[in-house]
Amino acid sequence: MVLESQVYNNLKNLAYKDTNLSGHLRLRDQRYFVSKIGEISANDTLHAHKRKLERGITSFMVAIAIHYGSKEVHLRKNKTYIKYSVHKKNLNKTLFEKYSNSLDGLIIVVDKVNPNLLITTYFKKFIPNNVRTVSEDSYFKKKSNKAYKRLKNYQSAISDGEY
Repeated sequence: MVLESQVYNNLKNLAYKDTNLSGHLRLRDQRYFVSKIGEISANDTLHAHKRKLERGITSFMVAIAIHYGSKEVHLRKNKTYIKYSVHKKNLNKTLFEKYSNSLDGLIIVVDKVNPNLLITTYFKKFIPNNVRTVSEDSYFKKKSNKAYKRLKNYQSAISDGEY
């Protein structure tokens, strides 16, 4: 989900005005040079840098997610990760309330041992499992054809004792 340029600029200006995010932004602005890729943030893994570029996620969006997002701790393969997820309710009564639709579903994963190290970022839209659209319902219905009907009729005839 790439933000439009005007929304991006407004969001960036608000992020730099927010005093709560200044420490996070200062950490994210430290950069170093990698020959193939160019400059990446000193606190990003190579994987995270690529994902940020692919998905249009910027350093101030990461800072917003870390400060305002809900925090969950996960253990996977003997490593502990912290996952910050941003929902519309997290941004209520903040400077970023106007942009809650754009930031909804943003997930940031950082290392627990070094919480400044960004592992990956992505967007996830939270849709309940029990809700299906009409087109999805038609996909899940059993498709019948002539061969299926012939087999069904044959099996019902056998059970009735006609064959």
